Order: sequence, then C-alpha cells, then structure tokens
Amino acid sequence: MTAVGSVYVHPYVHAWVVLGDGCACWPHPLKSVDRTPPLPDTQAMPGLTVYSYAKCQSCQKAIKWLEARRIPHSVVPIREQPPKPAELKAMLKHVEGDVGRLFNRSGQDYRALGLSTKLKEMPEVEAIKLLASNGNLVKRPFVLTTRVGLVGFDPLDWAKALG
Repeated sequence: MTAVGSVYVHPYVHAWVVLGDGCACWPHPLKSVDRTPPLPDTQAMPGLTVYSYAKCQSCQKAIKWLEARRIPHSVVPIREQPPKPAELKAMLKHVEGDVGRLFNRSGQDYRALGLSTKLKEMPEVEAIKLLASNGNLVKRPFVLTTRVGLVGFDPLDWAKALG
C-alpha cells in the first residue's frame, strides 16, 4: 500500500499522485522536473556550528573550506549571538586551558578595554563572562563539537580535526 498523499515522478515527466483514500491515481503533466541533487544549505544543516563574523576574512575562508568539502554546518553571527559560557568553558579543553587563546587579540574592543594587561590577572570565570557578553572579543571563527574545538582558521588544523 502506498502512503497517503505521496507523489511519484515518472521518468517521462509525469507525476502520479495517490489520493487521500490511497486507491485512486492519475497522471499529471509537469512543466519540468529538476533531478539535480540539492547543495548543502549552510544556514540550516545540522552538525558543525561556526560562530562567524560576515566581514571577517578568516571566517569567510573557513566557511568556503567547509563548503568545498561539503561538511554540514550552520553559521551563527558571533557579534549578535556570542558563544554561551558553557561552550566557552568546553573550548578551554581544546586550547590547553589557556583562556587568552579564546580572545580576539587584534580587535578594537580588546584594545579599548586594555585586556592585554588585565587578562593576565583576570580570573577565568570573569574572562568567560566577558567573552559571553561581547562576541567582538571572541577569536573567530569559533567551532565546537563534542570532539573538536577550533578557534581561528588554519586549513591544516581544520583538515586534521575535521578532515
């Protein structure tokens, strides 16, 4: 028995539609049938989450790298939605516990807040709270899965981790 509401595309450009009662079928001519497989939708695919800034060249390169390898991912705007404290804490395991490696040290906010001197004495909890409140401070791209954590884009590191 065929599922109710199913549509079958005949190779000669006809669709056979199964009616609600599952019994009656009829041919229906179609204008065209696109048989090319869809490309990955980087905004909706499950899997890898990439925190990124659209104008960041490293982020652009990283996303192109993922797309070229057809690695499913979603993109989150890091400035509007910075990583949550739990994600930042999890990333620490991947950067040998060095909270300084999570900071975008070349950013204007980093310099304006004088973090180059303050960060050395800042408790980890306070640094995590600061990063979670201001996405401009987070080094990007920022990628975290259950087994991989990457900050910044280095094609060799990404190939080794995601390859």
